[in-house]
Amino acid sequence: MPGWRREFIKLFPQHQSAAQAETYSGALVQQPLFFILKEAIILGETDNIKRVISYVKWLDQNPAASCTAEIEEDLFIPIAESRDLRTGLLKTLNKHDFESIKKYFIASWQSEEHR
Repeated sequence: MPGWRREFIKLFPQHQSAAQAETYSGALVQQPLFFILKEAIILGETDNIKRVISYVKWLDQNPAASCTAEIEEDLFIPIAESRDLRTGLLKTLNKHDFESIKKYFIASWQSEEHR
């Protein structure tokens, strides 16, 4: 099992079976967490994002973990599939979390625009 999946399961144990499923693929995501969080920021909603931020930091410190796009999509599947989980996640954000996310997304959006 790739290290990034092990780290994901460690941080999100409730999704262990989904993370280990053979059919667990980024292609299943209809609305990635990226857009869920973008909408949450626009709406000013708040959430258990600390684990997501922790995971992103882990990925940054482990660049050889895997393809960034694959990691991003796989990370988003359990959250994107569950409306309750999305709602719970967004309710735990504090102001500092939102600022971190905004900076991350602004940089991502600018990078995307330059492609």
